[in-house]
Parts: sequence; C-alpha cells; structure tokens
Amino acid sequence: MGEAVAPFGFSLLPSELADHVAQLLARQLYRDVELYDGASRVAVYCARELGRAFRRAVGHLWQLFAPKRWVVCRPFSRCAMRADAVPSFVEGVMRFHCTRLLDDIPLGGATHSSIYATVYEACSVPHPHSLCEPLHAAIGTVGRRLVRDGPLLQLSLGQRGRFQRLVHHMFRFLDAHYVARRAWLPTVERTLGAMFDEAEA
Repeated sequence: MGEAVAPFGFSLLPSELADHVAQLLARQLYRDVELYDGASRVAVYCARELGRAFRRAVGHLWQLFAPKRWVVCRPFSRCAMRADAVPSFVEGVMRFHCTRLLDDIPLGGATHSSIYATVYEACSVPHPHSLCEPLHAAIGTVGRRLVRDGPLLQLSLGQRGRFQRLVHHMFRFLDAHYVARRAWLPTVERTLGAMFDEAEA
C-alpha cells in the first residue's frame, strides 16, 4: 500500500469546520499518539494546514497540557512530559498566570493541581529521564523573553509580586528536589525576581 496523500484543498475547509477539527486535535495532546498508518500521517499533515484556526481555537492554553510519553523505569513505568515540550509548558504557565492576574481571575484548585502534578511527574522520574535541568533553565530563558517582549511588563509592581509567588508555587518541587542539592544554582523564586530586576536596570 502506497503512502497516503493529504487531500487537496484541506486548507479551504469552512472556518467553523476547521475550528471544530482544531478542538479535536487539541484534545489529542493529552495522549501519546503513535503514527502507525498513512491515515494518521495525513491527519498530522492536515493539522499543520490548520495553522491560524488551531491557534484561534486553543491559543496558548494547550501548553499547560504538554504532550507526554511513557518513561520506562524500574520497578514501574510512568507517564511524563516530553523533553521537547518543556519551553512551551513553562511559557504556557507564565502566560496563563499573567493573563489571570491582569484580568483579576482567581486560579482554580483543579488547574493548580494539574500544573503542579505535571511538574512533579517531570521532576520525579529517575535519571536520565528527569526534566529538572531543562525546566530550571527554561524558567530563566523563557521568563526573560516574556519580560523583554512585553507580556509580563504589563504587570504592576504588586502583580509582579503575586506572579512570582504563584509561579514559584507551581515549581516549588523543582527547588526542593533539584536546586536544594546544587547550591550554585539560583532558586526558582530568585530567578523570577531577577528577570524583572534586569528589565528595570
């Protein structure tokens, strides 16, 4: 059987239908999908064609539910965030908290638990699968970019303090499990404060 070819004109789908498909694709990010057949490859190709419709449907919030993979480790395997999703996840968390603070919307308990659980899973898997190092690095690099490019600069002085506390709370397991054993590394809280201080300098 030859390789499947994406149907011509897929990008010309009506906007309503394209948005509906984008919503379904967004839900797939909860799953670890293997592309075993041509039809699946076509679906991924078509997903790329959606572009603007996908972003309109799910925006940055999809990054809070980063794609995962099964990590095989003894005595049992577990599901954890993929390494290539770390920068997007950190950006999603920061943008999410920034938007909530600007709109004065409280953080729900379910969202808090979901984000914290994702960080916990990523940090607690054994070496070499642990994502502690890339998560710690991403907090500084992504945070500085978001301050430099504008989104976090919209926060008032008081909001910045709340932002630091909220984001640090999400990543506090990283400080306790990773930074505490490496005295030369800055804590998450210190990194978050430094990125605002550098912007004002």
